[in-house]
Amino acid sequence: MKKFMLILLIGIMLISCGSKEKTEETAVNGSSIQQTKNKKADKKLSDEIQKVLENYNYTYNNETKEYNLELIQADYDKFNPETFKIKEIKFSENNGLKEYNINDNFKVLIKNSDYKRIKGADGKHRLAIVIDDVGYYGPEIAEKYNSLGFVMTFAVLPKVQHNREGREILEKAGHEIILHLPMESTSKSLNKNTPGLLTVNMTKEQMKKSIIESLDDVGGAKGFNNHIGSIFTGNQTAVSNLVSVAKELNLFYLDSNVIPHSKGFPTAKEKGVKTALNHFFVDNKADVEYIKSYIKQGVDIAKTRDETVIIGHYRPKTVEAFIEMKQYIKDSGVELVTLSDVLE
Repeated sequence: MKKFMLILLIGIMLISCGSKEKTEETAVNGSSIQQTKNKKADKKLSDEIQKVLENYNYTYNNETKEYNLELIQADYDKFNPETFKIKEIKFSENNGLKEYNINDNFKVLIKNSDYKRIKGADGKHRLAIVIDDVGYYGPEIAEKYNSLGFVMTFAVLPKVQHNREGREILEKAGHEIILHLPMESTSKSLNKNTPGLLTVNMTKEQMKKSIIESLDDVGGAKGFNNHIGSIFTGNQTAVSNLVSVAKELNLFYLDSNVIPHSKGFPTAKEKGVKTALNHFFVDNKADVEYIKSYIKQGVDIAKTRDETVIIGHYRPKTVEAFIEMKQYIKDSGVELVTLSDVLE
């Protein structure tokens, strides 16, 4: 009997050890699978970040997973959280340094090499607020913007239903008016349905004729910015022709900065056309709280610079956000000016 009990005990111990080893093996294998998944996710995220940064010189620290780059003002201004098109980005900016913590895995640090030069030296910090797409909505939007009592610049679309009535209301209130000039985008359907569109295959003469027609349709303007244009503004030949026409017609040009590698601003400066660069759009989402956060960011950035440009749109949610931020803007100490006041 004792011999039988001993054999039974040994059998139980062997089974227990085998079960433990199997559990440990499963745990090890599970951990290995999870590590593999994490590596694949990191690789995908890293590839996405590198794709955004591919046109710039940067260093990468593998141990801390940090990307570091130093950019001149024009390039520095192109970056905002929307540039990466990656979810879960924690963004902060301080003293000419933008920091992006992406999914808490990677950090992108972008230093503004021109920070000391552009930091407000005379105590005045000027902010130009440009409102695009005047004409898509009726006059009630214009009246709401007028109620703010702010100095603003409005970009009027050619050949849309409400452009003239919107322009008249805004101009009567003393606002600066520019042409919101449509340019070829990556969307074929959008291109097809956008009147007055400039395309990359147009000759300089064709562009000039189209721009004059658009100016006549909106009632004239001393300058313009681009409506869409993700294809056009990245094409050096097309932009060079556009800027030449602008010079002939004595027009200034705000580069709306819809793509990171836009040729508009640098080409205009090179050819002696008065110009400015949009720093970012405040309303990439039709959400009042989101828009308010970007208006605040624009105002806060303006406090550290001589001159800043931001763009919003002629939409109900956007004007509502500006109305709710009215007191914050008034109390900021930032001077609101027209686009013409910040041209280079």
